[in-house]
Amino acid sequence: MSSVLAEILSKSNKSLSQLADEIKEYPYYSENIPCPDNIKFDVMEKVREEFLKHENWQVELKDGIRISTEDWAVLIRASHTEPKIRLYIETAVNNLNELISTFRDRLVKVIGGKT
Repeated sequence: MSSVLAEILSKSNKSLSQLADEIKEYPYYSENIPCPDNIKFDVMEKVREEFLKHENWQVELKDGIRISTEDWAVLIRASHTEPKIRLYIETAVNNLNELISTFRDRLVKVIGGKT
C-alpha cells in the first residue's frame, strides 16, 4: 500500500495534503430506527413499493433497498438480529437534511401505521 501511495505522490508532483484537499467530501448520515421484529419486513415491502414508483430514482434491491440518483444514495436495511431498520444516507450536494426528512419521516410513518 505504501509503495502505491509513494508512486502516486511521485507522479502527481503534489504533496499528500494537496491530494487530500482534492478529495470531495460527502456528508453522511446513519440511524437505527426502532421497529418491532414482527413488522419490519412488512415495512420494508411497503417502502420498497413506494420508492419504486419514482422515475428519477434508481432502486436496487440486492442488500436491502438502495435508492440513488447522480447526487445522493440511500440504503435502508432491516436488521436480521435486532428490532430495527437501519438508514444510511450519503450525498454530494447540500441536501442532507432534506434527504433525512424524506426517508426517515417516511420510515417512521410506515412503522407507526403498522404497529
